[in-house]
Amino acid sequence: MDVTLDKTENILLTLPKSEIGFLRSLAKKMGWTARKQKESSIDKSLKEANCHMVYSVKDPENKDIVSQILNSDV
Repeated sequence: MDVTLDKTENILLTLPKSEIGFLRSLAKKMGWTARKQKESSIDKSLKEANCHMVYSVKDPENKDIVSQILNSDV
């Protein structure tokens, strides 16, 4: 089957993890391409901020920033 680029369309599906295997097998049988889209660093950062996974330091001039983050009460 010859598929030209102008006759294809990219779509985004949100599926339960339990259905991914079914989708992949269907795609293989139909000759489609199925791939997982990586989460962008901006989306990941926004998600972390919404989940309060952002840390701050008391003294940014201090070289031991990792120690300050690990010992902080968030």
